[in-house]
Amino acid sequence: MEIARRALLDRRRSLTWWIVGSAIYAVVIVVSFPSVRGQDELNDLMDDYPPELMALFAGGETTFDLTAAADYLNSQLFAFVLPLLLIILAVGFGAASVAGEEERGTLELVMSYPVTRGRVLLEKAAVLVVLVAILATATYVVTFGVGLIVDVDVALVDVALSLVGQILLGITFGFFALAVGAFSGSRVLAIAVASGVAATSYLVGSLAPVVSWLEPFKWVSLFYYATGDNPLANGLPLGHVIVLVGGAAAALAAAVVGFARRDLRGR
Repeated sequence: MEIARRALLDRRRSLTWWIVGSAIYAVVIVVSFPSVRGQDELNDLMDDYPPELMALFAGGETTFDLTAAADYLNSQLFAFVLPLLLIILAVGFGAASVAGEEERGTLELVMSYPVTRGRVLLEKAAVLVVLVAILATATYVVTFGVGLIVDVDVALVDVALSLVGQILLGITFGFFALAVGAFSGSRVLAIAVASGVAATSYLVGSLAPVVSWLEPFKWVSLFYYATGDNPLANGLPLGHVIVLVGGAAAALAAAVVGFARRDLRGR
């Protein structure tokens, strides 16, 4: 696992800053909750907002109670902000893992190890999983660790299920970027395509509850399976987990095939 070890070492400093940034944001959100709890007039104010706007920034939720911990945290952190951070991290690493190294001319050094192309790609994919899992887990630990101090009451089972959904969401889009980069050899194209697909998925998953013609398409949105229906309050159905795992597996398989078949500039 030398390739994976080196990739992790190269990113330990940047990962630290990712964790620090997300943790600071999470702390600010959590410590603000006591001032929101009990302020029922906030819910009356939210009722005046268009449902489309509410859904767009709350992962498809159009009616939620800001004075309830699960609804508050979902709308302020887990429906949009954290998924965005995880996807940016995963897509950036996925695009840089093969296509980025080829463009920088360092892929030849990686391929000089006595390992197959498939092994190289799988080790890169393993690092992507670790990076996403560490950032997501650290954010959840900080959120609910500080939450214990300010009396944020959310069931731990639902917290764990929500964490699983967030990790799988980030991994899937990261693997998708890895696949595009493996097929094309272009880091920019991998970032653009994966980011575009992620943005479209979020819009469809968020607006489907309030835009009638989008409703049938919610089934193709990964956000619908990972963050739809507020897992912090309602849990994450097993069927949704299976879909997310299947999507990640399909994207990884495509990456392996693309990397194995493509001509790496004469290699």
